[in-house]
Amino acid sequence: HRFFFFFSRNMEKLPRIGLHNIRNLEGATKKAVRVGRGRGSGRGKQSGRGHKGQHARNTVALGFTGGQTPIFQTTPKHGFKNPNRLEYVPINLEKISAWVETGRLDKAKVIDIKALWDSKAVTGNARNGVKLLGVGAESFKIPINIEVTRASQSAIQAVEAAGGSVSVVWRNSLALRAHLKPHKFEVIPKTAAPPPRLAPYYEKFATRNHH
Repeated sequence: HRFFFFFSRNMEKLPRIGLHNIRNLEGATKKAVRVGRGRGSGRGKQSGRGHKGQHARNTVALGFTGGQTPIFQTTPKHGFKNPNRLEYVPINLEKISAWVETGRLDKAKVIDIKALWDSKAVTGNARNGVKLLGVGAESFKIPINIEVTRASQSAIQAVEAAGGSVSVVWRNSLALRAHLKPHKFEVIPKTAAPPPRLAPYYEKFATRNHH
């Protein structure tokens, strides 16, 4: 309390800090060494690098270990990571059931990816879409119409058994971004056709009830 009393009594006497008198503390900045400006400076001629060689020329590559076999070549590699793999954000039936029961999702409307995104049912990087999974299929009894990127067979059977429907729609990254955040687009882009390696899945899903 004495400090605050002293500070309040002497605040007007303390120096004011402004742009005209503010400065760095001593030692906060260091003057750069100018090299190659004459022998008298001690950093002239070869600029402190010596004569020739890779250190004088700054040509040591990243990961170079002196001419021996690099560690990335001697270390064994295991497994394979597919660069073309598409990872979807998963959503389970039990979570959808909980969201509908608490009023976060409206079962009277089509539950698409935007509805799932806006209700925080799915989070994270959804640039490839959302996949519906069948966790909680045994107790799922809510008739809903849901639209996702992909769906497992158990999830489809559970939704249809409850009186609902599942539709899968392919959207590329641009179309999915426009679907989730339409306010950022002056013109909504058209949805591109699925790539050839994914087209059979969507064609088979579209004709599965017409046999």
